[in-house]
Amino acid sequence: MSYLDRLDATPEAERFPLLWGWVNSEDPRPFFAELRARRPVLATPVGTLVARFDDVIEVLRLPTVFTVQPYVHALNVYMLAQDETPDHALDKSVMTAMLDRRDLPRVRAFVAAETDKVLDGAGERIEAVSGITRHIPVRLVQEYFGFAGSDAARLQEWSYWAQMDGFHNYPWDLGADHDRIHAEAQRSLTEMKDYLAGLLRERAAALRAGKSLPDDIVARLLQSRIAGPVGFPPEKLLLNVGGLLIGAVETTSQAAAQVIEWLLRRPPRLAAAVAAAQLADPKLFDGHVWEALRFAPMSNYLFRKSAAAHVFGRGQAWETEIPAGTHVLPLIGSASFDEARFANPDAFDPMRPIHSAFHFGWGHHACLGGHIAEVLIPEMVRRVLLRPGIRLETPIDRRGGPFPESLGIAWASGGAV
Repeated sequence: MSYLDRLDATPEAERFPLLWGWVNSEDPRPFFAELRARRPVLATPVGTLVARFDDVIEVLRLPTVFTVQPYVHALNVYMLAQDETPDHALDKSVMTAMLDRRDLPRVRAFVAAETDKVLDGAGERIEAVSGITRHIPVRLVQEYFGFAGSDAARLQEWSYWAQMDGFHNYPWDLGADHDRIHAEAQRSLTEMKDYLAGLLRERAAALRAGKSLPDDIVARLLQSRIAGPVGFPPEKLLLNVGGLLIGAVETTSQAAAQVIEWLLRRPPRLAAAVAAAQLADPKLFDGHVWEALRFAPMSNYLFRKSAAAHVFGRGQAWETEIPAGTHVLPLIGSASFDEARFANPDAFDPMRPIHSAFHFGWGHHACLGGHIAEVLIPEMVRRVLLRPGIRLETPIDRRGGPFPESLGIAWASGGAV
């Protein structure tokens, strides 16, 4: 029996849990392929799933129709919870200027050095989540973003609870302890705000005293000639600096851990990636990372809420109208394998363009720091794969949650290849 036949034969009250299990299974591609072929827009009482690439793009390119209103409960007035507002445009513009793309070689070199230092000190094995995939992004937050003198464990905790509440605390997240997640996120947010307020006061006082500051994002904002004239008061600065932390740690860790595990489980793919890792130009190796992440994505869906009625597939046999107020879940994990868009979508191709998938979202709400992640994630993975005889010891353990909590890896004695 096909997926949809089984779904239609299931009592209505039991359909969404069944459906959601398929969406979040280890390999949902067969289910997604059937959706694209037979029911590209699937309405449920919880939300409407959209499976084809063109329709997913349509959702993501119409922010005033498909809004980010669901994020407001967790992100409040942060720009990610706004659609085409003046504040969204201002905040994104200022922060884009601060996150200068000319910094990418510096960021990549820092990640390489920090990861090698951890691996050199670990002997021949390490628990890679706490040791690398969470640790290195936190170090980048401290040194490049400017969270000077911060406690690494607290930074990681603040990012974790913000991500849990912002992206894993909705009606479709079955089994989640929704109230506890929100309470932990609010507690963490208060702690983070208190820390950042003190940090900004200290750094501003140092500037007034004529002291020089290191070149990090906090310092750039405090010294910026851009932010002042356009109206970027301290409360905006605090809010957007906090957003850097929230977006930098947990999702980065998840992506890197899943790529490492995926490659280590597949010897032919691993051998090709290791060979590419030894090239002076990392471009080909990076392609291995992004293609592995297409097969092991951080999420198979995004979510929006419709502000107006909308018709998908107008003139097609599957034409579907959704009313205003509908939760819409664009299935990015399906769109990334849409045979109508991509040649040989089920083949592993490290030369496939990075935009073939949705690693950093798309359109109005694409990841602000996606270009930082484009060097941070692959360089962490690269340093791991350069260890001789690298192998998987214990697979990812999520401990009942959405994020990797542990991953055991080991290698032969000696330095990097």
